[in-house]
Amino acid sequence: MERIKRNLVANFLGKAWLAAIGLSFIPLYIRFIGIEAYGLVGFYATLAAGLTLLDMGLSTTLNRQMARYSARPEDTQEMNDLLKTLESTYWIGVMLVAATVVLVAPLIARHWINAQNLSISTVTRVVTLMGMAVAFQMLFGFYSGGLLGLQRQVLYNAVNVGVITLRSGGAALVLWLLSPTVLAFFIWQVISGFLGVVVVAFILKRLMPRGRGTFRAKLLGMVWPFAAGMSVSSILGLLLVQIDMVILSKLLSLEAFGYYALAGTVAAGLQYLGNPVFTAYFPSFAQKVAAGDSLGLNTQYHKAAQVLSIAVLPLQGLLVFFAPQVVLAWTANPTLVAHTHLLITLLSLGTSLNLLASIPYGMQLAHGWTSLAVWSNLVAVCVMTPSMLLAVRAYGAVGAACMSVVLNAGYVLVYVPLMHRRILRGEERRWYFQDVIPSVVAVVIVGAVARLVVNGTTPRLFLVMQLMAIYIFMLMGAVLVAPKVRTALLQYLRRKSPSCEIQPVRDFP
Repeated sequence: MERIKRNLVANFLGKAWLAAIGLSFIPLYIRFIGIEAYGLVGFYATLAAGLTLLDMGLSTTLNRQMARYSARPEDTQEMNDLLKTLESTYWIGVMLVAATVVLVAPLIARHWINAQNLSISTVTRVVTLMGMAVAFQMLFGFYSGGLLGLQRQVLYNAVNVGVITLRSGGAALVLWLLSPTVLAFFIWQVISGFLGVVVVAFILKRLMPRGRGTFRAKLLGMVWPFAAGMSVSSILGLLLVQIDMVILSKLLSLEAFGYYALAGTVAAGLQYLGNPVFTAYFPSFAQKVAAGDSLGLNTQYHKAAQVLSIAVLPLQGLLVFFAPQVVLAWTANPTLVAHTHLLITLLSLGTSLNLLASIPYGMQLAHGWTSLAVWSNLVAVCVMTPSMLLAVRAYGAVGAACMSVVLNAGYVLVYVPLMHRRILRGEERRWYFQDVIPSVVAVVIVGAVARLVVNGTTPRLFLVMQLMAIYIFMLMGAVLVAPKVRTALLQYLRRKSPSCEIQPVRDFP
C-alpha cells in the first residue's frame, strides 16, 4: 500500500508538471507559428495516436508481465527473455511505421491537409518528420511500460518530466532563438524524442535482473492472446477516440482544425489527472489477481475509483461551468475564447467520462479479459462512424464534440455494468452510488453556486484567483463525499497530529 501511495503521489506530481509545461507553451507556439501551423501540431497528435494502434498491445503486455514476474523472483531469467523478445518485435514494427509515414507524406500533404498559407513542400517535410517523431514516441512508451510494470513509477515520472520538459521547452527556445517555423518545431521533436528513447531504454536495462536475455518465440506465443486482445481493443478504442480528429482534419480548413485541436489539447489535460491513478493501481491489480487476494482487490478497486473521481471531476466541473473564463485567464485572447470555449466544455466532458470507466477497464485487463473491450469498441465503431460523419456535416466541430460525449457516456452506462457481471459481481451499485455520483453532485452544487459570483469582466489576476478558489471548493466537496478517501485522509491526519481528537468516519456499507 505504501508503494501505491508513493507511486500515486509521484504520478500526480509528474503529470501536474507536464500539464503545466504543455499548457504554458501552447500560447507561445501559436504566437510564433500561427493557428494554421498549430493545426499541423494537432494533426501530429492525431497521427501519433493513430499509429500507436500498431503497438500490438506490447507496451501494456510488458507492463502486466513485468508486474507478474516481479511477484515471483524465480522468474528473473524469463523477465530478461521477455524484454528481449518483445523489444526485438517492437523495433521491427516501429521501423515499418516510420518508413510508411515517410512514403505517404506527399499524399497526405496534397490530398488530406487543407493548408492555405503553407506550401505543399513544407507540409510534406513536416509530415515526414512526424513519422520519425512518432516512432521515437512509440519506443519511449514501450520502455516506459517496463518501468511501470517494475513499479518504478517515481523514477519513470522523473524521466518523463525531464524528457517532456526538454521537448516542450526546447521547442519554444528553438522557435524563439533559431527559427519561428513549424519545420523547426518538428525537427526538435525528432531530436528530443531520440534522446528520450536512449535514456529510458538505458535505465530499464540497468534495473533488470542480472543476466542476458535471449529471443524466445515461445514467449510470444504465451503472451500473444493477451497482446492480440489488447491490440484489437486498442485499435478500436483509439479509432473511436480519434475519429473526430481524422474526419475534421479532412473536412475543415487547417485554421479551423487548429482551434479544434487546441480545445482537444485542453480537454486532454484531464488525462494528466486521471491517468496517474490508473498507472499507480494497475500493476497492483495484476499482482492481487495473480495472488488470488479477492478481498484486497475489492477494497483497492473502490479506493482507486474514488481517487480518480476526486482527481478528475473538480477540474471537469470548472471546465463545464467556466470554460470561457478559464480560456481567457489562460490565453488573454478573446478570439481563442470565442472559437474554443464550447468545444472545450464538450470535449472535456467526453474525456472525463472516458477516464471514469478506466478503473473498471484496468480491473478487466488485470484478469486478462480483453474480449469485452473488443466487442464493445467494435459495436461502438459501427455505430459512431456514420453518426460522426452526419454530425460533422450538419454541425461541424460542435457536432463532433457532442458525439464524443455520447460515445463516452455509453462506456459509463453500458460497458461498466457489463464488466461487473463477470468481475467483482455485486459491486456495480457501489461503483455508481459511492465512488462516482456523490462527487458529481458535490461538484455540480459548488459550480452552480459559484456561477453567481464569477464573470468575464473581472481583471485577469482576480479571475485566476476566483477560479482557483472555486476549484479548491470543488475538490474539497469531492473529498468529503468519498468515504474511503475521506477515512484514509482523517486517519493520516490523526497519525500526524496525535493530540487532535479526530474520530474515524465509518465507511458506507
